[in-house]
Amino acid sequence: MRRWIAIMGVAVLLAAAGTGWAGEKKVVRVWHTETEPQTVAAMQEIANEFEKLHPDISIRPEGLAWGDLEAKLTAALAAGAPPEASHGQAFTCASFYHKGLLRDQEDIANAVGKDNIFEVARNLCRFDGKYYGVTHSPNTNLLVYRKDIFKQKGLQPPETWDDFIKVAQAMMERDASGRVTRYGLSLPGVPLFVNILVAELTNANGGRLFDLKTGRPTFTEKPVVEVLDFYKKLNDTVLPPGWLGHGYLDTFTNLATGKAAMVYQGHGRSAGYIEKYAPKGQGTPEYFGVLRKPHGPSGKQTAARLTPSPG
Repeated sequence: MRRWIAIMGVAVLLAAAGTGWAGEKKVVRVWHTETEPQTVAAMQEIANEFEKLHPDISIRPEGLAWGDLEAKLTAALAAGAPPEASHGQAFTCASFYHKGLLRDQEDIANAVGKDNIFEVARNLCRFDGKYYGVTHSPNTNLLVYRKDIFKQKGLQPPETWDDFIKVAQAMMERDASGRVTRYGLSLPGVPLFVNILVAELTNANGGRLFDLKTGRPTFTEKPVVEVLDFYKKLNDTVLPPGWLGHGYLDTFTNLATGKAAMVYQGHGRSAGYIEKYAPKGQGTPEYFGVLRKPHGPSGKQTAARLTPSPG
């Protein structure tokens, strides 16, 4: 029998129930993306409170890193043993919906109140007039930078990718022997985040990854080729050696500890890592800020990816 997986947000994902043998507790496995000890504990507390209200149901939450979630979901589906509910992204929801793997979540959306769903993400994971995922944590992909260094160098906000590379180079630091002690930029090398940034940069360069009419990839077209060229320039000039081995959270640590002057894919967790790891007295808006992202040579305006996390 096909098992149906619900892609849900943590605020409502415990409303689902799994299957079990007659007389046994129903088990609901929930995969979420909270990996910090305090947030993992919060998820477990929610599960515990739910079980008190529904003693016939056992909740089994599991925290996974964003870079691991998609691969594990795919493997679980192939094995015929997916979780009953999972955190995900809009593209996860769309992919699984078109494969017939989701049940609709109209009941959950109605219980939450559709007007209470963030307006900017209200129609994501909504197909044929029904919700198949409920967004709970939209956030914007930010360009976070060392504001103090930027000011000391007398730099101006970059408007184009070429401007950005010049700014990143200017913010690099070397010791007396010429060894780089602060790189201009930190990027995650995890495939998921590389894919996300390529899509964002393509948008900021006036292009698309797929042709709307034919559905064929546009990887050889000028806007996409220029994105790849931009990545190469970043690699050759302002990124640290071995950056492809850096995870999503490593980039925040690099920024907070002074190993990098900027991160291009900053999120709310960036602020948490700055508070946690920045030298004493430096985890403040005087030292860290947000810049408007530049556009590419074929683009006219910037693009910042909104990353709603549906469930």
